Amino acid sequence: MGDYLEEQFRRYLNSFGPSGEKDARLRRAVFDWFLRNQLVDNSCFDMKQLSLRAFSDYVLEGDTTVRLRVPLSTLLDRITPTFPRNQISLHQPVRKIVYSTAGTEPIKVISQSGLVVEADHVIMTASLGVLKASPEMFEPPLPTRKRKAIDSCGFGSVTKLLLEFPTAFWERLQPPTDGFELLWLDSGDRDFTGILVVDNQKIYPQNPLMHAVHK
Repeated sequence: MGDYLEEQFRRYLNSFGPSGEKDARLRRAVFDWFLRNQLVDNSCFDMKQLSLRAFSDYVLEGDTTVRLRVPLSTLLDRITPTFPRNQISLHQPVRKIVYSTAGTEPIKVISQSGLVVEADHVIMTASLGVLKASPEMFEPPLPTRKRKAIDSCGFGSVTKLLLEFPTAFWERLQPPTDGFELLWLDSGDRDFTGILVVDNQKIYPQNPLMHAVHK
């Protein structure tokens, strides 16, 4: 994806000819801002890590922000009492998952302590990092197609710093704004992308917040 965007941007700059030299620096800054936002949205370190073919496969539906009035632990406290206590095993890191490719035998989940749990179905919610680091966890190994998919996937990091203000000053601006984006013409912390309003006013009206995005 990165090579494609760079090529398209070069064509865009060349379309102005010699007369576009005076604004090329500003246009490059805007393009740089666009790339930094894409890195944030796609959580990657380099746009060249993204597939051009699959880039348009992702579809955003609904609100991406989950707003909780209570800590997440409160939700878990409400849910876990409904679970059969004798079927919950804590502090049992999984060492091996043994399954039949034909699906004719129960799946065995073996913990590091030797505990064996048999089941007809297993839902594994391990992170991508665990899947990459522990391919031997599965017996037999996962199909080649799935192992290639795990190896080719990746993720980066995004840092969001919450900034609290005495008042929501951005609402008094003309026109009102929901954030500020940054263009870097020269040196500077180019990973610092912008400052956006946190949509929390209905939940925490006493804490006007913005978050700074650092990639």
